Amino acid sequence: LDRFELRERLQLLLKNVDVTDLDDLADRGRQARQMIMNAGLPEEVQTQIYAAYADMCKDGMCSVAVRSSATAEDLPNASFAGQQASFLNVVGPS
Repeated sequence: LDRFELRERLQLLLKNVDVTDLDDLADRGRQARQMIMNAGLPEEVQTQIYAAYADMCKDGMCSVAVRSSATAEDLPNASFAGQQASFLNVVGPS
């Protein structure tokens, strides 16, 4: 967030949010996701992803699953991995 100067913009967007106004909440969530998606990934993260994909798929293209992840997602008694987003049968590093 800091690299792409999003932290302050996101804080401003979410300041004084009324969580009972579901239309406004959905709109602000859409705006926040769009900001993050438009920022993209740092080049070094992209390079690491491409290298890991190439290592897994040594014979060329292969199909992988991509899932959301966050800290404390996998606890000893529960797992919430992939709860936010999961993409199956992703082929190619892009």
